[in-house]
This record gives sequence, C-alpha cells and structure tokens, in this order.
Amino acid sequence: MVFRRKAHHRRGGFRSYKSATRRSKGMFGGSIFGTSDTSMIQPDAMVYGAVRQYGANLIAPLMANVPLLGQYSDEVGMGLIDWLVAKNTSGFIQGIAKKGLVVENARIGESLVGSFGMSSTGNSGLASYNSGNSY
Repeated sequence: MVFRRKAHHRRGGFRSYKSATRRSKGMFGGSIFGTSDTSMIQPDAMVYGAVRQYGANLIAPLMANVPLLGQYSDEVGMGLIDWLVAKNTSGFIQGIAKKGLVVENARIGESLVGSFGMSSTGNSGLASYNSGNSY
C-alpha cells in the first residue's frame, strides 16, 4: 500500500515580514565623521598624519642603509610598516594603516612625476611638462 502525503494548506493569517530599517544618508552618502572612504572627516587619516613624521624619523637611520631606494626610502619604509600593520591588526588601527598606505603611494607617485620632469601647476592639481622655458 502506497501512502501519499497530504498537502498542507495555509489557513488564514498573514505573513509577517521583518523589514530592515535603513539609516538615512546625507548628501555625501553618510555622516561627515567616520572611517569610510566617503566621510569628509576621517579620524584614522588624521591620526596617521599626526604620527607620520615621528615614525619617519624613527626609521630614517635604518632606511639610509638600504641601497637602491634613494629618495624613495622614507615612503617605502613607511609603506612597508603600514602594510605589515594593516595585515596583522584589525579595527581602527587597521584603518589607520590603510590610510597610511594611500598616503605613501600618493607621495611615491608625486615623486615619480617630479623625477620625470613634470611639475604641478599652481593649485589646479594637474601636471604639466616643465620644458625649461622661462617666460
């Protein structure tokens, strides 16, 4: 004898859905304070800016002995420290180190552009070829 399963039907009642409450965002996508990339004021970047020179002074004697780095030794050394800290920590400290990596990459990029004869023109942020002509 083969038994069949009875079909279960829903009787009355309502389905209840739990709706996720969404936080309203401002014009720039969130609060002006915070650690996200779109926050206008980033405390972790401020902390990195405050301690960067102190850290660079500590590693300067060590990086002076490393050949082939030349004028980039400060940025490479700080970038290496930032990378190690970002890999081995979490939370706010990791956010500081990630912002430090961005800063050091930007400084290396600025130095590279300057070494190829490009210089910034005023406050526009655009690089222009420096042909040596004086007008």
